[in-house]
Order: sequence, then structure tokens, then C-alpha cells
Amino acid sequence: HKKRDILGVHSQKQEGLSWVGINVPAGRILPDEAMALADIADKYSQGEIRLTVEQNVIFPNVNNTKVSELLQEPLFNIGYYFIPKSDKDFPLSRGLVSCTGSQFCGVALIETKNREQNVIFP
Repeated sequence: HKKRDILGVHSQKQEGLSWVGINVPAGRILPDEAMALADIADKYSQGEIRLTVEQNVIFPNVNNTKVSELLQEPLFNIGYYFIPKSDKDFPLSRGLVSCTGSQFCGVALIETKNREQNVIFP
């Protein structure tokens, strides 16, 4: 059973539309980043954002004529959030998932998200 790859640009069944999967390292979205993602959704995907079980983000219904513009958005070009160009890009970050950890969960024993980010961005 092959694991699905939701990151990158994918054609939709609807002609002229694509969906774009964004990697969110450690699955952590800070408030200012959430606002930037919402602004991008308003601009490119009719205000729609989907969150995945892999703790990543999907922008559905992106007009194919706007995909390259979306890929150039500053948020995706600062070295944190990224859109892989192939299923070989960023193999560790694209598959790494963790629980919320002790920072946000009373039963967790360790802090997980910062550790995960330190593995991805040493």
C-alpha cells in the first residue's frame, strides 16, 4: 500500500483547476502564519483551506493560470513552509508528524514540536 502524496501541485477533476499541498514542518502554524495562509486562500482558492491528517495544508480549486503566482508567495519562499516540486523533495519533513507535546497537552511527557523543528532545521 503506497502512502498518498498530497504535497505539491495536483490537477483536479474539474477542468482548469488544481489543488496545492503545502508542507507545514512539525505541523505548527503560528497566528501570523495562519493569517497569511488565510490571505493566500482568499486570493487563490476562494477562501478555502483544508488541513490534513499529516498536519499539512491544502489549497483546493486554484485556477491553473494562478498556480505559478501562488508558488511565488513570500510565505512559501522563506525557508519554512514549502511546496515540493517532486515526491523526492524534503523526504524527512514531508513525512514527519508529532503529537502536540507537553507545551499543549497535559498528559505529554516531553515537548515535541520544537524537537521536530530542530531535526528538520538543525
